[in-house]
Amino acid sequence: MKKVNKKRKFFGILFVAIIVLIFYTKGTGTYKVITNGATIYDSNFTASKKGSYASYYEAHKDSGFNGNQVDVPVLEFSEGNGVKAIDNYEGKDAIYCEEESFLSWKFDVKISGLYALKFNYYPVEGYGASIERSIRLDGEIPFNEAENVEFSRIYVDDEMNPSGKLARPKQVESRRWLTEYVTDSLGYYGMATYFYLEEGEHTLTIESVREPVAIAGISFISKDIMPETYKEVLQEAQN
Repeated sequence: MKKVNKKRKFFGILFVAIIVLIFYTKGTGTYKVITNGATIYDSNFTASKKGSYASYYEAHKDSGFNGNQVDVPVLEFSEGNGVKAIDNYEGKDAIYCEEESFLSWKFDVKISGLYALKFNYYPVEGYGASIERSIRLDGEIPFNEAENVEFSRIYVDDEMNPSGKLARPKQVESRRWLTEYVTDSLGYYGMATYFYLEEGEHTLTIESVREPVAIAGISFISKDIMPETYKEVLQEAQN
C-alpha cells in the first residue's frame, strides 16, 4: 500500500508540474496563429488577457469624444485569407468572408479619442448561429469582450401555415443589410463599446470565430452612441 501511495503522490506532483509548465510557456514567447496556411500574427506577447472592457474604458474615458468619423476602406484590405470582393452583392459592393477567414485594413486617425466601431454587414446563410468575430487593433485584442463579438441575425414569424391550424409560428431568417455597433455579447455596456485610437496610422483586423458574413462598411465614430428614441434605433438598423 505504501508503494501505491508513493506512486500516486509522484504522479500527482508530476501532473501539477506539467500544468504549471504549460501556463508558464504560454505566458511569454512567440505567438503564431495560422489560418488556412497563412500566418496572421507572429510576435512576442504575453498570453494573459488584456482585462475587462470596464477597466479599459476607465483607463481611457478622459480622452472623450470629438465628433470625428473614420471610414475604413473595406474593399482595400491590406491582408486577407478566405475572403473575396464581390460587386453588387445583394445591392452593395462588399467583401464576402468565409467561415474560416481573416481581414486586415490600414486606416488613419486625425484626432485622438474614444471611437465606437460600426459595421454594415449581410448575414450570409450559414448554420443559423450568431455571426462571431474577434477584433484586433494594431495586432492586439484591446479588451476581453473584443475576442468574441457577435453580429445578430434577424428572425421573423413564418406566415406560411398550410395546415390552417393555430400553431406556434415557425421562425425564419429575414436576410438584409444590417448596421450594428460593436458591443459586448451580453449587452452590459449598452449600444456600443468604445475603442481608444491615437492620432496616426492603425491596423484593424477581424478574424472569424464562426459563420460566414459579407461586409460593406466599417466606420469608427467618436460620439456617445445613445439613441434617444426607438425610431432612431430602427432607422440605424435599416441603414
